[in-house]
Amino acid sequence: MTEFLHDNRDDKLTTEDCYFMAGTLIEVGSDTARITLMEVLAAAMLYPDWVERTQEQLDSVCESKAERLPGFGDSTQLPLTKWIIKEGLRWKLAITYSLIKDDMLDGYKIAEGTVVIYSPWRGTTCSLHEYGKATFSANIKARSEVHRRLIERECADVAEMET
Repeated sequence: MTEFLHDNRDDKLTTEDCYFMAGTLIEVGSDTARITLMEVLAAAMLYPDWVERTQEQLDSVCESKAERLPGFGDSTQLPLTKWIIKEGLRWKLAITYSLIKDDMLDGYKIAEGTVVIYSPWRGTTCSLHEYGKATFSANIKARSEVHRRLIERECADVAEMET
């Protein structure tokens, strides 16, 4: 923000323009956190079983009435909480990006200034190794035979099936 105000020394932008841009920057920053939290809450509504299991873990570490908040030192005792945080951050938002320098991707040159849109669909339809996603381990309990087959097909290299 300081650079932005400093670069406007010749008053090409009005004070109102500066306020508008500052508000937009704040909104963009808060929207990314808000959207990530909303996605995790939506997943929690679809999978209440892991919410209950996570609550049990939190209760065992922080005591049953949340007498204290968990800290970074508790992360080894809270694998489900750690997994939920990592999973929520792994789901990328469909936000546009503008390249600040020329880049190469799969043999294609992408010029500086090109607007690139991340494809969430692409991130969910290719293998972990092909896409280069960060991996983490998770134990998953299948809710049905179809769910078990889906996990085995899509998550075999990052998840272990509970029996």
